[in-house]
Amino acid sequence: MKEVVELKLAIVILAFCGTLGFAQQAQRQPDGFRGPVKTIRFEKTTFTIEGDLTIESAPTLIAIANYSPDGLLRETTYYKSDGSVRQKTVETIRRNGAVEETRLVSGSVELISRVSSENDQFGLLKSLTQYNEDGSVKQKSLFRSDPALRTRTISRIAGDGTLLETSVIRFDPLSKTSNQKTADTDLNRTEVPSADGEGNQRTVTRSYSPDGTLLSTRVSLVDPSSTRMETMSYDAAGNLVKRALQTLEYDSHKNPYRHVHYRWNDAFQKFEPILANYIRITYFDPIER
Repeated sequence: MKEVVELKLAIVILAFCGTLGFAQQAQRQPDGFRGPVKTIRFEKTTFTIEGDLTIESAPTLIAIANYSPDGLLRETTYYKSDGSVRQKTVETIRRNGAVEETRLVSGSVELISRVSSENDQFGLLKSLTQYNEDGSVKQKSLFRSDPALRTRTISRIAGDGTLLETSVIRFDPLSKTSNQKTADTDLNRTEVPSADGEGNQRTVTRSYSPDGTLLSTRVSLVDPSSTRMETMSYDAAGNLVKRALQTLEYDSHKNPYRHVHYRWNDAFQKFEPILANYIRITYFDPIER
């Protein structure tokens, strides 16, 4: 399961882009990529530090995504480290950009799972249904928002109709804070986006215990060009416990093509790269479309 999740992260690398405030205008695909995308090749490299040298490994193929000319079908093949096929996903996409159905199949093309979704009249996700191999419902998630979009309720329901979990996200437009709560015993997380004097987007996330005691704080800073995100994590006493850095480089379509993760070397007081994700995109020629 861990491997599947890690591979899935490659195809949704936009999660990082979204954190950076990656603009979505002119996007065609629901994954956020812009322009007439034909194929995307996802690769990963790692770095080793030897003295003053930083050595990057040869790239490892993670996945290849193929799009139809109209962008309404995406087939993604995930690969094992030996180059063999691990599994595939086939996604059908609505005209409004929402994913209608996702089918996950094994390397031998056996159906593993199927997920379908519905959207409301505003384009917001309304329901997400996961099916078993025999077509029966495994689990369903229902999404509800109030008219002012200040409250978002997510209910997770088992195939037999049993309510598994309910999460409520509340947004305060005055303070620009959001609060998500799944249960009374869960941690509360509040995000406060703002801008510092240099134009960086600053997001503070605080985690609390059930009795309201502050447990930890995470601060993220994203530069105005959305190419750099630095995060600092603090304990309850305000002591810095972790620093990390991510950088993005974009192609001419403003799609990311290189995403590098760094860790802080306290001894040398600098960031050092640990891994890089490459997103190699080819585009449809106007004649092909």
